[in-house]
Amino acid sequence: MKPKIFLILAITLGTVISTEAQNGSNAHSPALLSGTAKKQFMDSSLKNAGATPSQIQQFNNAKDLANDKAKLVKKDTTISIGERESRILQINAEKNASYKSILGAETYKTFNNLKNIDLAGQKVEINKPNPNKVTRDCLDSANATSGQKQQFMAVKRIYIDSMKTVRNNNGLNSADRKAQINQLKKNKNSKYLGILGQQKYHIYNLARKRRELSDNDD
Repeated sequence: MKPKIFLILAITLGTVISTEAQNGSNAHSPALLSGTAKKQFMDSSLKNAGATPSQIQQFNNAKDLANDKAKLVKKDTTISIGERESRILQINAEKNASYKSILGAETYKTFNNLKNIDLAGQKVEINKPNPNKVTRDCLDSANATSGQKQQFMAVKRIYIDSMKTVRNNNGLNSADRKAQINQLKKNKNSKYLGILGQQKYHIYNLARKRRELSDNDD
């Protein structure tokens, strides 16, 4: 019995050591940052892009001001969902313009190139949500019904599978592949419009645009 016990212990110990070694090797893997860690990373990216301490402070002030404005708009129940999304989209656009004005065009461009790269030169995801969750959140903003959401997500899955098929088709040249992808996009958007209707589809697109701007500049 003892040899079997020793063998089990050896296997268990080996598994633990292997797991810890893997964890150690992932110490510099892409990270999901939020809160203080995110702010420190963004400040570091600004500094590496050549921003001065004064510019970094102005940048953070502009960001805080925009976030406060957006919170007020989100809480405003006197305006329609479409108007809410339009105002938040405008706030994000004004925020980006402020960033560029504070940093200067060249530093702003460098910052945008640096902010998603960590010290190991790997991609860092900063609060990047699940794409399906983003879609559902935007559908919620458009006040889509549960039935509309189910149909919408079903079309999205079909579209993703079709896109993979086209991209993996080695028999297509680049021009034909691009043409087929564009046609798939048109068909997808047409189906989305048919599912949601004009007003909800418009609000959905506004919400998507706002999320894209938020993900790219925060």
